[in-house]
Amino acid sequence: MNKAEKQQYIENLDQMSKDYSAIFVASFSEMSVKEMIEFRTEIRNNGGVTKVSKNNIVKIFVNKDDEKKGLIDFLSNQKLLIFTNNPVGTAKVCKKFEKDLKKLSAEAAFFDNQLYSKEDIAKVATLPSLDEIRGKIVGLINAPASKLVRLLLKHTQTTSIPPLPFPASVTRICIAPDPRQRHSCNKKEFFHKPRPPNKHPWGL
Repeated sequence: MNKAEKQQYIENLDQMSKDYSAIFVASFSEMSVKEMIEFRTEIRNNGGVTKVSKNNIVKIFVNKDDEKKGLIDFLSNQKLLIFTNNPVGTAKVCKKFEKDLKKLSAEAAFFDNQLYSKEDIAKVATLPSLDEIRGKIVGLINAPASKLVRLLLKHTQTTSIPPLPFPASVTRICIAPDPRQRHSCNKKEFFHKPRPPNKHPWGL
């Protein structure tokens, strides 16, 4: 690469570090074209992009940021750079390919202003994915609401609106089909009649 190409490569890395919140360094060997395409596709599906590292140039890029300098120790031999906004998903993909192919391994990562070792990445891979977290959050939000709706519907189906209380100055008189049931108010109509004011027995 000539000087202009190197500068362009570094500028691309700078832009990608702004677009993505995490960077992984992975070693690989003897991966077929098909295997590499499958890996890149999995990474892309988890919010990331993959670049074959040009180690000497990447060291210049990393060396500009004191917090990322720890990645320099892992920039030897064949390496992949993975830029991602989903470090958990990316760690899971790397773990899957490392287990299935034995040809790839995430050696280090940097995100949340912290350097992660290979052992740290293995722990990150055991965390719930973004989709799993979203599902749990949606479940926590929806479950109580749906339960509340069911309770409200059940309540409206099994209860009726209670009658309004009568004022003290109103007498409730029940009208029954049978005069003998004068004092029973079950299934009867009623009307309100003002109660006469109390009078003193001496007319005062």
